[in-house]
Amino acid sequence: MSHLLLWLAAAVAPAGILHPAPGAARAFVRVEVDEQGVIQSMHFREGTGERLQAILRERVQSWRFDPATAGGRPARAQTTITIDLKAGADGQSLEIAAISAGVAMSYVSVPQYVPGPKKMQGNVVLRCRVTADGRCHDISVEQATAPEKLQKSAMKSLADWRFETEVVSGVAVESWVLIPFCFSLHPVGEPVPECRAGEARAVAGTDPPRLKLRDPLAQR
Repeated sequence: MSHLLLWLAAAVAPAGILHPAPGAARAFVRVEVDEQGVIQSMHFREGTGERLQAILRERVQSWRFDPATAGGRPARAQTTITIDLKAGADGQSLEIAAISAGVAMSYVSVPQYVPGPKKMQGNVVLRCRVTADGRCHDISVEQATAPEKLQKSAMKSLADWRFETEVVSGVAVESWVLIPFCFSLHPVGEPVPECRAGEARAVAGTDPPRLKLRDPLAQR
């Protein structure tokens, strides 16, 4: 027996902590960083439990950034840290699995699965320009294994998404990002296929100098 699973981490956005797969979770933290790359304030999205906030706050506060620049000089900036968590060995605790900083989704429309003559599945990576107002423009397919119907469904969905942009010296800036979508006909009870769906990744070489998180896993 199989059922369709769209591995889209943001299926219930804008909740503070999302569950992309059984035993896993994703949390979002908005931070303000000074000219030295030190976090001055942080805000967890609504819905993040107090206990989890306390655990993550201590970790996040110690992380450092290479500062953003404005006019060739270090500048204060705001960004969103996305933290992926996985179940610990004891099955009860959560461990940090991956961390990224930059543009992050704040509202998501889940793509519609379009039935075809045969069972369709596969992955789609979309490229888009996130403007200062948090909207996605110039959407195109970067790469795909999914059929064209699913590609079009993902593109239509992404047009409705909203993002938290980075802010440098009080000015919101636009970014080019890659967004993966994963459509999987997944047998019930089998391990979940790995896919960091819904995560906005910066397109290399397209953006001006921004905040850069210094090897966060090494800072744990």
